[in-house]
Amino acid sequence: MAILVFAKKISIPTRKIVLNRKTLWWIHVILTLGLWVALIYTALNIKISYDESLSFYALKTNDWRKLIGLANTHWLNSLWMKITMLASGDNLFAMRILSLAAFPLYATGVFKIAQTFKNPWFALALYALLLLNPYSLQFFALARGYGLAMAIQAWLIYELIVASNEWRVASWYRICHLCLLMMLANFSYLYTVFGVFAIFLLHIILRKKDYEWNKDTAKITLYFTLIILGTAANLMIYQHTGDLWFGGQHFFESVFFSVWLRYIYYLSAETLPQILSYLTLGIIALTTTYFAYDFFRKKEINVGVGLSIIVLTMLVLTLFFHFAFDTPYLFKRTALQWWIPVMVLFFIWVKKIRFSSPFTPPESSTGQASKGGQTSASLPLEGAGRRKHTAFLSITISIFLLANFLFQYKNNYHTRIEKQRYDEVIYNDLLELNPMKVGMSPHFTVQLNHYYQYKNEEFATLNYAPIREKKLADCQNETEWQDLTQFDYIVASESETIDCLHKKNIKFELVKSYGKHQLIHIQEKIK
Repeated sequence: MAILVFAKKISIPTRKIVLNRKTLWWIHVILTLGLWVALIYTALNIKISYDESLSFYALKTNDWRKLIGLANTHWLNSLWMKITMLASGDNLFAMRILSLAAFPLYATGVFKIAQTFKNPWFALALYALLLLNPYSLQFFALARGYGLAMAIQAWLIYELIVASNEWRVASWYRICHLCLLMMLANFSYLYTVFGVFAIFLLHIILRKKDYEWNKDTAKITLYFTLIILGTAANLMIYQHTGDLWFGGQHFFESVFFSVWLRYIYYLSAETLPQILSYLTLGIIALTTTYFAYDFFRKKEINVGVGLSIIVLTMLVLTLFFHFAFDTPYLFKRTALQWWIPVMVLFFIWVKKIRFSSPFTPPESSTGQASKGGQTSASLPLEGAGRRKHTAFLSITISIFLLANFLFQYKNNYHTRIEKQRYDEVIYNDLLELNPMKVGMSPHFTVQLNHYYQYKNEEFATLNYAPIREKKLADCQNETEWQDLTQFDYIVASESETIDCLHKKNIKFELVKSYGKHQLIHIQEKIK
């Protein structure tokens, strides 16, 4: 006994891994600033995208019928673009400032969500997962509405988490304001709004305290209804003009696979995104079933139940609209709206099953938990073990996600900058050659028609038309090859096109190469 007491006195204390809220805050500040610099660099260097040029064209020509009839129109972004066009001309970076400004808003929103977890290691892992998504981050460097919509959605989820502690009616006004702003940022987030409205209606159906039919509940119901009807009216215009085409035709591949495929930027494209997609669907099924059971058992609408309603509404409505109105499924960037609610829901579920043990220590005859014996002695050790495991997993996940983001940025963002840097060089070279008619892929013709000819009026003198190079590259599509008879120059981006020119014995001259693009002079008509 004396030996044990002596050993206890000389034992060396072990160092604990400590992560407090102040440290977490500095991680947030440093990471946000670092990512923001990377996004600003991208916004400064990357050329105008296909969709940005469509918005620019509608605003530049003041074609309000086209603006209202384009699903590409995201109202807050379009308003900002118009303001910057009036103030600074055709400066592309200025048009992207609103999206860039939305990034710290998004980062702080997901940080606030993460901070709702008492365990700081859980908070760090969730924060890294929500923030370090290379696919979603690219929209904060483009003059589009997706980045702003994601930022507002993050704050909407945070408000729902805070409100779920009491579900006060007054908090629903703030939630409604956020839903309205989210719709003005991007109409595709209507699915999320339907889910939020369903949570509110469930409170009324269950006759929760202060949720009887009164002045406040009537105002909030009207607010939600007007948001949904206004959005639906605009979507009907898109449907009428034939512009509501973006989306997928296969549920699983569209909603899940398309997001994961772009998250990893086509690495292991046949296997890894399939695994991640099935895993996501399994997580949704598991967590929503758990919280559905929890709801029917307790008749309480906690945050897990609320997020389950949002996720299920999102999935059910994309199925319903597809079969009822032939609306395409959520796809790629429109499907990104499940990212935050699903990930937060998963972490809430893990916290529940990990730290909310159904077993309690046995009580003594005095009503106090036993302080002796194996049970009480094992509890602190078990808690310490859990903390170490959680810390290890959190650090591992966070480092992996950061490394993945850096890898994707290097291999995708820089590649996009390199890929698009030849646009104006090619246009200028064509001006000097003065072709009768030049054929180019839509990547060149759309941006030229909708943006570059306004940036440089000389480009408007070029006589050009799009070519579908994928159909040319198989050497078999005679219709497409016959269409080339109208061109004396083409810009080829596929090496197979050059091979097919040789196979068809067409005389041509390679004028100049621009990375993977080649400017080709066709010297004889195609027979």
